[in-house]
Amino acid sequence: TLKVCARNGKQSFEGDSSCADHVVIDTKNLAQFDLLPNTPRQAWVGAGLTLAALFAAASAHGWFLPAGESGEAGLAGTVLVGGQGLLSRKFGLAADHVRGVEVVLGCDPPRTVRATASDNADLFWLARGAGAFPHFPGVVTKILVEFRPLEPDAKHFVRFKVSFKPTVEMAQKLFQWWQGYAPDHADPSLTVELCLSSDQSLAASEREPALYLTGLYHGEATRLRQLIETDMSGVGRAESVEVN
Repeated sequence: TLKVCARNGKQSFEGDSSCADHVVIDTKNLAQFDLLPNTPRQAWVGAGLTLAALFAAASAHGWFLPAGESGEAGLAGTVLVGGQGLLSRKFGLAADHVRGVEVVLGCDPPRTVRATASDNADLFWLARGAGAFPHFPGVVTKILVEFRPLEPDAKHFVRFKVSFKPTVEMAQKLFQWWQGYAPDHADPSLTVELCLSSDQSLAASEREPALYLTGLYHGEATRLRQLIETDMSGVGRAESVEVN
């Protein structure tokens, strides 16, 4: 029996697309972006189109898709595991915006089917977050996506970074605050990530630790600055605040 697994980009932490004793099917050349006629904001997207290319194509039409952060990830792998990103708190997962999938099933002989909410509904359910190989019973070739419209200039996607002195005490205090704030108490338009890192491009002896909050806000920069000033005031003194 010939065993296969699919690859459509990078960033598989579980190594699902690097399978021992399997033939790897690389779908990176399936990178089309075909608008669906007479249907607003929908397109059939090739499984191998990277998120960076997808975002660029959608933006050209005044659309966006809430998905992951890595531009090198492929759409199919992103959707099969859900597709969580910095916009998910407000707009949901990438998988929530899938309206159909085309799949080559591994039966004998192999056959191509399309799955939607009304046709092959079980397969459609699997394709929106149930997981990639070995959990999905075929190779996704393209995906029907419904995009969201970009709003007028009054709304923006604003990034931010709030840096703190990287001490053990501050890290403990910041972590405790972040666990209570980010999931349940942050503004729905705000996603906050806590990072403790160092510059891995430097030699170990030259690396300096960095402690900061970062993320994305859907709204106006002035409102984001207000949230940073009020919601994060109890954490401690920040060394710098960047909003762009």
